[in-house]
Amino acid sequence: MDMPPGMDFDALQQLVNIMKGPHEEMIRVQHLGRPAYGKRLKHVVDERLQLAHSAYQMNQITGGGFAGKGVVKLSNPPIENGMMWTVETLRKIVIEDYENRSNPEFSRVPALLTRIRELLRVYYNFKVTAVRTPDLKYCDFPRIFDISLPMHEVGLTLQLDPPRLKALIDATGSELERVVLDVAPDIGPYRALAMNYEKELRRSEEADDTDNLNVGHITDKADEDLAAYAAVWFYGDMMVAFLMEKEATEDQKRREKKSLQRLVFWSSNKQMRRIYGDCLTDSMRPIYWEPRLLVKFCQAGGLAALLGDCGMSTCKAIAEDAVLSLPDAAWEKQTKRSLFDATQSLLDITEWRESRKPLDVFTMSCYNIYKRYGISPFERASKNENWDEPVIFHYISHQLKKEGLPPKTQAEWRGLLRDFENLPDSLERRYRWSNLNISGQWSCIEFYGCDNKACPEKAELMRLRKRRVKGVRDAETEARLYDWGKKLKSCSSCHTKTYCTPDCQKAAWPSHKAECARERRNRNAFPT
Repeated sequence: MDMPPGMDFDALQQLVNIMKGPHEEMIRVQHLGRPAYGKRLKHVVDERLQLAHSAYQMNQITGGGFAGKGVVKLSNPPIENGMMWTVETLRKIVIEDYENRSNPEFSRVPALLTRIRELLRVYYNFKVTAVRTPDLKYCDFPRIFDISLPMHEVGLTLQLDPPRLKALIDATGSELERVVLDVAPDIGPYRALAMNYEKELRRSEEADDTDNLNVGHITDKADEDLAAYAAVWFYGDMMVAFLMEKEATEDQKRREKKSLQRLVFWSSNKQMRRIYGDCLTDSMRPIYWEPRLLVKFCQAGGLAALLGDCGMSTCKAIAEDAVLSLPDAAWEKQTKRSLFDATQSLLDITEWRESRKPLDVFTMSCYNIYKRYGISPFERASKNENWDEPVIFHYISHQLKKEGLPPKTQAEWRGLLRDFENLPDSLERRYRWSNLNISGQWSCIEFYGCDNKACPEKAELMRLRKRRVKGVRDAETEARLYDWGKKLKSCSSCHTKTYCTPDCQKAAWPSHKAECARERRNRNAFPT
């Protein structure tokens, strides 16, 4: 296709300078001041699709995800109103017909998107229940990726070509906005059930191992439902496109507000992130690249998403750089909810030994949160639900109170975090125990407790645990359990073992003696 009249070749040439350097710096197409057409736009879109291709290659190795197969053979031509007919029609209208100036039928787009959503639901209902329905005959795609990739391509094309997006909006009126921004995400009935069970389990102080096992089974089943995951690239692309609209009409302001709210919820809520995974982060990269958008996103509650992506996300490097260069304004206007979500995201980046950047991110975050909001966010984040959750915020709250809540520089915060990193195991376990609710303490007697294998009190408490009856609380027994955990003391020489009484420590000494000496030698050889 020829370059449209009036196009600036030098400006368009900048489009190829994307994904350069270690952090994939991007030159945003709409900042060039002209629409980007033809080969150059395709080049940019293809570059942005690379992470999607990588995800598919991984799924082909591991199975599932985008490698999931359809249930009927694809005919030639595809069956009308079937999945592949619908996806190909969507792509033809938005990309091919528009670029060929063939009067694209943009008004059909909302209905096509709705049809794709309906058929994804049909397919995943079958995947979860194995119950066949008549509409399965329309699920004629070779792989889920053959749906997700073209939709992603369409979303990126609209995002990177504002005139095309405007033409689509003008042709569809409020219907496109309704389908993209108002209709609830299709997480499926199984996921909704699992989320409700998990919520009840967290609230219960009487939950036992059986309850945890049952919720685990339901969640595993819900994880087979990937209807929302399969389409998230497109919807993420569209919401980012609405955030990047240049003009400021009332309609655009409304779309921006809705997009921001939905993106923040999808990316900051841990249950939603488990549904959408790194595909959502991939779509959100333009937000992390653009400081203006990033400040808006963080102030609206998206700080947790940015910090969460500093963990195991495929966009970890981009997210880390974004945090470390975050404008001060991004830390302002945080709510109790957004700060709680942010601290929960920080729990995923507590491994600091292999790389300096996670510690830099954690230090900067603690510094900015404490400077503006005091100790409260750390206190709210300090209550643990499971034994294996980090207790760092419980430790931070304890230390800040112990020191009298002084102002802290970033260097002082780094020192506090390093102190936690070098905390003796026995002391860290004591923090864990004191921070658990009664259900967690009953469940964790084996993990914590006295290290004397023949401890009579531990044996008695484990016997009492077997006699617990759900719905019946015994205050005296619970107080006995709490007091036993509270009075545990660590070996004063090595701090690796804990005992509930001097008698238990004395009884365990013959088996602990050699280990104690070895730990002391190691500490002297490698002082912290």
